[in-house]
Order: sequence, then structure tokens, then C-alpha cells
Amino acid sequence: MSGDDSGGYFATGISESLSIRDADIHRVLVDYSTDVLWLLHPDYTIRYVSNAVTALLGWQPDDLIDRQPIEIAHTADVPIVEDVVRRAVVGEPGPFTFTLRVRRTDGAFVWVECRAVRIRDPQSGDFLQGVVVTMRDITARKKLEMELATLASTDALTGLANRRALDDALTGCWSNSDQMSLIIGDIDHFKSFNDSFGHQAGDDCLRAVAGVFGSVARRMPGAVAARYGGEELAIVLPEADLDTACEVADTVRTKVEALKMPKGKCRSGQAYVTVSFGVATAKADSEEAVPIPQSLIFAADVALYRAKREGRNRVAATYPETADRAAGVRQR
Repeated sequence: MSGDDSGGYFATGISESLSIRDADIHRVLVDYSTDVLWLLHPDYTIRYVSNAVTALLGWQPDDLIDRQPIEIAHTADVPIVEDVVRRAVVGEPGPFTFTLRVRRTDGAFVWVECRAVRIRDPQSGDFLQGVVVTMRDITARKKLEMELATLASTDALTGLANRRALDDALTGCWSNSDQMSLIIGDIDHFKSFNDSFGHQAGDDCLRAVAGVFGSVARRMPGAVAARYGGEELAIVLPEADLDTACEVADTVRTKVEALKMPKGKCRSGQAYVTVSFGVATAKADSEEAVPIPQSLIFAADVALYRAKREGRNRVAATYPETADRAAGVRQR
């Protein structure tokens, strides 16, 4: 017998001895799929769930029968599930693809991607009552996406939010707040510091000052600390009025001064590195509509440059009622 004939006979023998009956094909596919398969009753309770649910979530399939899938959804993601159910109930054909966090038996949450399909009658093509859902673990993918999103919104030198993230924070804050404040701080005589100690020391100085901005912002609900550009740093304060924002700016100012970093060759003013601040507050009920964030940034800049002109290491503030009137600041 030739080698080719022997190999063919051997392969055929194995195939016959280990063959899967046609009647078992669907069961094998379901049992060996790493995706979790769900079959939901017309009332969206669980009629069937595949064995893969144990590896993914720790649940035994029988423990989930007749329960609502929403019971294991993260509280913040429940509206996602409710929306899919609503769309199916009103007759949208689907399929519906969505991502959410679901709870394991140990209390931890994993990210999953689900695809829900309404069941059709194989003869008529009409939709029947019930839904088939496939669920896939995407925790690793989500972690990578969040890491990339963080990198895309973070200033590499200071670790604060970058300018793009600052603009997003200003826009998002304004759409959800009755008022908001912006603090912009500029390190005084920073060029002289670089000339005295070199750019590496300048980077270290900027990181130290940014650390103060970040630590103060973390104590304020919803606040975002960011690098505005160069040696200018900023804090966005949702719902903060002008007096509160000025107090926050002055706290940052005193903490930076307390670092006692020698400022180098420049002989004017303080012996240590200091920061000047411009503060602006926008109110939703202002008599004049103002474009946000442009007018708020402009107003804070106007206040900042006044603080510089009047001696540095201080806080100046304004309301950005219009761009033309933003120069009418009040000193604090």
C-alpha cells in the first residue's frame, strides 16, 4: 500500500470513529463556542444560556433561567439594555449591537459586546416573539481603548489634560452647567528660569507647578486641570462662581510659592517661582449671550495679562459678558 493510500485510509478511519451526528451539530457549536448564547422569552426573561457563561461570568446556566438579563448589568449601563428592549418591542428589525458591563459572580464587572437578533419564522419570515443574543468578552479591548483615549487627551510632559481635552471640558461643562469658571495661570519669568537653569530644569519646574494645579483640582468636584500651552496651565471649574474660582486660583498661587523654587537670573519680584492668574466666570442667565469657550478663554487671558502688568504673582478676574467688554476686569 502506498504512503498516500495509507494516509487517506488512516484519516478516513479517524473521521468515521469520531464523526459528529448531524443531530448533534448545533449542540456542539453551542457548547464549544466561547461566545455566550442567550435565548430570551417574549417577556425578555432568560429561557436558555450556553455553558460559556460559566467561564465568562462564573454563573451556572441554570442559575440564570427565568431571570432578567438586566439584573447582572452595571447600574450605569441599564439604560442601554432598556433602550434595546424598547426598540425591539416597537418593532425595529435589528440586529442591535451594544456594549456594556456585566457582573460576575465574584462582584467584578467585565466589558462585553452583545448582538441581539429578533427571531424570524423560517417559513413566512415574520418576526416571532423572542430574541437571540450573542455575548463576547471585550474587556481587554476596552482597556486598550481607554488607555489610548487617556494618551490622546493627556499632556505628555505634565500629565495634565492637554489643550484638546481642555476645549472638550469647557464645551461639555457649559452644556451641563448654569455657570462655570476658568482659571489660567502663567509661570512668571519662565524664560529667565530656563536661561538660568536649562530646559531640563524648566521641564521639572513645569511638572512641579502642574502637580499643584492637579492636586488642587482633584479636590473640586468635576474640575479639570490642563496644560493650556507652553508655561500656561488652566483649571475648569463647573458651577463655580467668580469668588470661588478666585479662591481656588489663590490657593494654587500660594502653594506654588511655597515650593520655593529659585527663579534664576531675574531680579524683579519674588525670589522664588511664582504664577500669575486670570479668572473668568460665565453665567447661563447672562443678559448677553456669549460664545463658549472662546469668550471665556479670552476673558481669562485679559485678566491674566492685567495681573502680569500690575506686578505678577496675583489673581485678576472678569465676567466675559462680551468680547469687547472683557477687558473691564476687577482686581482681587
